[in-house]
Order: sequence, then C-alpha cells, then structure tokens
Amino acid sequence: FLLCPLNLLFYLFWTKLVQMYAQAEKAAKRAAGMKKKMIKVTKTLVEKEPDSLPQILPEFQELELAEIERMKQPIEFGIPLTIRARLKGGYVRENKGAGIVDGHGHPFDKESAWTFEAVGSSAEMGQEPVFRIRNAHGQYLCIDESGSCFVDDADAGGNTDLSLVNHNEEEGEVYMGDVAHMRCAGTGKFLRVHKDGHIDGFGETNQPETQLVIDAGGVPVASGSIITLRNTTMGEFLHGSPVGEARLGSADAANYDESDWKYWLIEKKGGDRRSIARSDFRETTTD
Repeated sequence: FLLCPLNLLFYLFWTKLVQMYAQAEKAAKRAAGMKKKMIKVTKTLVEKEPDSLPQILPEFQELELAEIERMKQPIEFGIPLTIRARLKGGYVRENKGAGIVDGHGHPFDKESAWTFEAVGSSAEMGQEPVFRIRNAHGQYLCIDESGSCFVDDADAGGNTDLSLVNHNEEEGEVYMGDVAHMRCAGTGKFLRVHKDGHIDGFGETNQPETQLVIDAGGVPVASGSIITLRNTTMGEFLHGSPVGEARLGSADAANYDESDWKYWLIEKKGGDRRSIARSDFRETTTD
C-alpha cells in the first residue's frame, strides 16, 4: 500500500521527460531548417445542369433548336423583375433601414422587385444596352466607388447607368433566366454579391460573385384565386365551353357567351411554398 504513491511520482517524471524530449526535437528540426507541413484546401463552385435537357438536345434537329431559342423570353422594361445571385442564392433587395442594397432578399418580397428603365429608345435589351433600375418607391439605384445608395434624380450623375453582359459570350443577348453580369458605370466593373450579402461594384466576370440571374418578379398568384388566361399572340382569352372544351376566341353556340366562361380557379397541389393571398381578381397572360 505504501508503494502506490510511487506510481504517481513515476508518471509525473515520465511526462516531464517526454515534454523535454519533444521540445529538444522541435528545436533540432528548426535549427536544421525543417518547416512545418501545411495542407491548403480550395473550393470550386460547380452548378449541375438539369439531367433531362442535355439528353434531349442531341436528338433535336436544327429547326427544333432554333424554335427553342426563339421561345426564350427577352428581358423587358417596365415590369417587376428579380435579380438572383447564383453564389449567395439570395435576391438583391433594398435594405430600407440602411438605404443600400444587399443579397438577403426573397423572390416575393416587395423590396426584391425592380423595374428596369431604358436609357434611350430601346424597348428590349440587346447587346449591352444602357438602362437604370428603380425600386418600389421609384428611386434609382446608384452604384459607385463609395458603395450603393438610392437617388431621386437619375440625371444628377452617370452612376445610375447599368448594362448587362451574358455570361456565355457566344450567346450575346441576355434573356430571362440567363446567367449575366451587370456592369456599373460608376465603377467600370461589375455588380458583386458576396456570400455574406454585401454588395459592391468592383467585381470581375471571372468571379462567381458577379453571376446574376434576371427573372420575372411581382406578387404571386395565390392558390384559390380567380384568374383569366390570355394568349399574347392572338390576344384572346382562354375559356371553357358547354361541352367541356378549352379554346381561344369565340364559339358558335346558342345561349353561349365566351366572356362568361373565361374565369378559372387556380389551386396549388402538393409542396409548401410561400404565397400571398389576394381577395381581388388577378389577370395574367400566358403564351
């Protein structure tokens, strides 16, 4: 029993001996010029394309591919649009408290809806036309070397002028859903949305933070709403008929008025997505 404390003394002595040996070995390696090995880890952003489209495209003929290209919707002026940052995943929004823009927006927020206004007579965006962006309050977005802000008068300076460049240089024009870069006249570089949501105008096209996707915005149609559907080509409403058909235009039938059959009830099936209820009728258009 009296020999048990000797185990503790032996443990302390051995621990001290190991520490002294480790320190001496470290000092010898440092004197010999040996350096500590470090492993550097890098991360590359890879976005997967849909699996079905690449399998179908090789089977298409040249005319079919041209038809798909023609069906792309151009980015229009005067309608609510959203700007999504591919790296951040959020939407560019107006931060009303700070008076700036950041990347923490959501697609159906009022602060994430922007109106593009052409600088000139162009009705649609071609190859890098100049335009300006208004927020929900009608103020212009200004991007310069000091950051972002909003101004009431766009003619006070050229810092409100912007332009779009397609990420795919071979396509040229920018359509809805395309990946694009937004050039800022105030800095001469591109709008950049960092992962923490901070936005500046000092990006380059080779940086993933500058990749943006322009898409349609505005208030969504709530499930259970009464809507009308109109074809943009013919200008006719889609309506039902007494025999259960869905058709465009007028129909020759007794005691039948197509204007009474043009209203549809839209209901959402499955999933759980955010929606904003509206009590009034909402008219939308479809191709």
